[in-house]
Amino acid sequence: MRLQLMGCLEGGKKYQVGERIMFGDYVYQCIRNPDASVSREPAGCVETAKDGSKIDKKYGERWTEGAANLKFVWECKGDSKHVFKNAVQCVYEDATGQQTQLEGGCMRRFGTSVVQCYKGESSVYGQVIDDAPADFEERSKPVGLKIC
Repeated sequence: MRLQLMGCLEGGKKYQVGERIMFGDYVYQCIRNPDASVSREPAGCVETAKDGSKIDKKYGERWTEGAANLKFVWECKGDSKHVFKNAVQCVYEDATGQQTQLEGGCMRRFGTSVVQCYKGESSVYGQVIDDAPADFEERSKPVGLKIC
């Protein structure tokens, strides 16, 4: 008699071999290993939609996610050992819902607000300065941001 494992167990729930498992911000896949054991391996990222639902994103896919008027374009990256998501662009959303994307290293004025999008080592990060003075952009150039 030969025992063959049929799936993975995660959080008290059973998953079949080949099934994708959402866990936190990431997606894993239940796989059968060459030695007939089963395990989970990184397989993608999770997008949280506006309604709170979770969406399975595969490697290379991008989506916009964030709060209030500053959001980010996220990209899912990984391989069979690691998975991560990086913010690759900042997105400013005005009061009408119109979105404008900014690259890392850029800043732009929207009315009385200035959006700054910084380029980090592996992701971008940003901030919105409300009621920014007229010369704010000029004073911000020394921190390495250009007006885009």
